[in-house]
Amino acid sequence: MGLSCPIMIGIMTWFLKQLFNRSENHSRSIKKRHRFIIGLAILPCLAYLWVRDPSDSGFTPPCLFFTLTGWYCPGCGSLRALHQLFNGNVLAAFWLNPLIFMSIPFVGFVFILTCSKTPAFKVLNSPLHRGISVLFCFAIVIPYWVLRNTNIDPFAFPSP
Repeated sequence: MGLSCPIMIGIMTWFLKQLFNRSENHSRSIKKRHRFIIGLAILPCLAYLWVRDPSDSGFTPPCLFFTLTGWYCPGCGSLRALHQLFNGNVLAAFWLNPLIFMSIPFVGFVFILTCSKTPAFKVLNSPLHRGISVLFCFAIVIPYWVLRNTNIDPFAFPSP
C-alpha cells in the first residue's frame, strides 16, 4: 500500500493534466471534458444494463412510441438486445433488434474517429458528408421501421 498510493496519485495527476491541459486551445479542452463526463455517465448505465434484464419489470420504461401508437419503433428491443450482447448471447441480441446489433461496429468506428486527431475526421465532418450520412441513416432506418411492423422474418418484432 505504501508505494501504490503515490503511484496512483501520480497517474491521476498526469491524467487530469492531460485532460485539462491549458496549452491547448480552450474549446478543445472543453470538448475533452465533455467526452470524459459523458463517458463517466454512460458507464453506470451500461453496468446496470449488463446486470439487470430490461424485460423484467423495473426501472426501464416502456417504449413511448409503442405505448402511444401500438407500432414498434426501430429501437424497440434495443435495451434487451444490448443486455443479451453484454451477457454473451450474440444470436439472441441479433434477433431482438438486428439494426442496433449491426450498427454497433459503425458507432464504435465513428467514436474512435472523433476521438482521434486524424485529418480524416475533418474531411468527414464537413457539412456535405454530414448531410449524406443523415440521408444514408434515414434510407436504412425508415424501411426497417416499416418492415419491423410486419410479420416478415427477421424484421418482425419477437413476440414476448
